[in-house]
Amino acid sequence: MVSMKINKKWVIDTMPATLNQTLRWHYMKRHRYNEGWYIRLLSAAGKAHYEPKGKMVLIIEMHRSRFQDKDNMYGSVKPIVDALNKLGWMIDDDRKHLELSVRETKSKRKDQRTEIFLEGEFLED
Repeated sequence: MVSMKINKKWVIDTMPATLNQTLRWHYMKRHRYNEGWYIRLLSAAGKAHYEPKGKMVLIIEMHRSRFQDKDNMYGSVKPIVDALNKLGWMIDDDRKHLELSVRETKSKRKDQRTEIFLEGEFLED
């Protein structure tokens, strides 16, 4: 087994809903919403072809027309983190295996998007 460093970037042309919005939804609507993010990331990133090793660094940068407060900002990216975990891009989403950073950048409404950066080590056969 050979260890290799990997850097990935994915751009999704939509924004995650705010945590304040999703907490008010019916649980089935929230489930469909989370599955939608899984499908988006499956088509953009695909399943991991290698086995993750150690701690991953995940940076999610949202280009929004309006800023959120910090707790809402971190809570809104949970479906993205869960989808990447489910796709095998990280061992787990706990503190031992994931360093998460969420940023917001001011943009025009028509230019809103989500950029996802993942960095870490993978094992290759």
